[in-house]
Amino acid sequence: MIETVKKGNINICRLVLGSVRTNTYIVYGNTGECFVVDPADESDIIKIKLTDLNLTVKAILLTHGHFDHIGGADALRKAYGAVIYAFNDEKQILESCENNLSSVFGSGFTLKADKWLSDNEKINIAGMDIQVIHTPGHTIGSVCYLVSSQGEKILISGDTLFCGSCGRYDFPTGSYGMIIKSIKERLLVLDEKLAVYPGHNEETTIGQEKIYY
Repeated sequence: MIETVKKGNINICRLVLGSVRTNTYIVYGNTGECFVVDPADESDIIKIKLTDLNLTVKAILLTHGHFDHIGGADALRKAYGAVIYAFNDEKQILESCENNLSSVFGSGFTLKADKWLSDNEKINIAGMDIQVIHTPGHTIGSVCYLVSSQGEKILISGDTLFCGSCGRYDFPTGSYGMIIKSIKERLLVLDEKLAVYPGHNEETTIGQEKIYY
């Protein structure tokens, strides 16, 4: 499924890809450049959509290192020369086929990031400001990305916060206590009107999720 879920100063195209229907996001403004978040699988489909949108890929941002969020990353890096970003604690997930679950759910593979991020680090890609929010719990190096452009903001939450629930915590380096702490202390303190785009299922808002915690 391919769907443009938001248009404005921050445009988002959601592609639901792979065996567990992971949300891959193409995020772009008005510069003709973009970044891709969590290229799940089926990189050819992502490439077709990028061509349709006439976009140049500057970076690939990973919210965490599980197989269903990284399957298309290396192919996109090779095709576009894009830089892969991940949180520094997530190396142990990305570079182990056991920890990234690819050996459990199919043929094992690993991935190396090009640049490692730290908590609260701010980067600018494709004309948009991106703040890294470390939210351990689903994995040790899970992050959310707070994207800002010309007064607009969105949150891409990976598998930390879903609509009406949170991500699993029974995989390697996961922790129930940590994911709840991350949600309460790092995410629910943000603007209640902030739109949240998770790694699976539909979007939500911070205010909507407050009723669950």
